[in-house]
Amino acid sequence: MSKDAKCIEMHDGKPVLDEDLLVATGGGLKNAFIRVGRGAPKADYPMPERPAELNQQGCMFRPRVQGVRVGQKLLVGNADPVTHNVRSFPVFNQPFNFGQPAGTDPRERVFQKAEREIEVQCDFHQWMHAYIFVMDHPFFDVSADDGAYALRHLPPGEYTLETWHEKLGKQKKTITVADRDLADVDFTYPR
Repeated sequence: MSKDAKCIEMHDGKPVLDEDLLVATGGGLKNAFIRVGRGAPKADYPMPERPAELNQQGCMFRPRVQGVRVGQKLLVGNADPVTHNVRSFPVFNQPFNFGQPAGTDPRERVFQKAEREIEVQCDFHQWMHAYIFVMDHPFFDVSADDGAYALRHLPPGEYTLETWHEKLGKQKKTITVADRDLADVDFTYPR
């Protein structure tokens, strides 16, 4: 952040670390995206009531990794006193690239097709990155600070779970969920 004094000021002199690899004391990995890659029943799942949000705060994108549903509103906001640029790199959806001055209203975007990670960056502040997955079902989550995640209401069946992490890559596991089965599925990345 040394290239922008206002960004440094927002952190009260505390060092700002790169967030591309955050590991908890117990070894849990933050910001891994976990989803059902194969086996999710084709259905008309209810849309979340609230729009997804991507905010710029402290010259960082928040959240860094998230999933949104096809057709769900995404509100892109800027809580910083500096201008940012928000540029996306989708393959199947319409890209966006807009400046977002301080104090402006959030901009709304909607993705029309399911898609793996869409990188979002700020061209003014090269360290700012976020990743958005566009899903056609609700069976996904992002790992928390301690590495925990939950895929709720997954009906009985066989599934391929997939994980993605921006630095550590992808993994897959096949699981079977039986009636009332609460399964713990761990993914381990090599050190």
